[in-house]
Amino acid sequence: MVPASWLQSSFRPAATIDEYTRFGWHGYLDEVSIAAPPRPRRDLWVGAFGNGGPRRDVAPALRLVVAITAGNYDQPGQGRMPTTLWRDVVWPSLRSPGGRGVG
Repeated sequence: MVPASWLQSSFRPAATIDEYTRFGWHGYLDEVSIAAPPRPRRDLWVGAFGNGGPRRDVAPALRLVVAITAGNYDQPGQGRMPTTLWRDVVWPSLRSPGGRGVG
């Protein structure tokens, strides 16, 4: 089990890469648009990406963790399939009727 205090610390920016990109202890930090009641909002998203295309995406406000394993090591475009899976399958399922209303 990962201590809550460690997660809270790791989800805070430790370095700023550019105007939009920040990095925590072990992942990139950004915000995701949530179109759920009581009002639309932007919440924290944490992502990590590795050689071969694996990725881990965490949206704490949604209580969502997605782990995609892949093994296309040291190849051009290694992250294309996992990114497509996240963008075209996982993310739309959260916006579907009965979903959590992520947008």
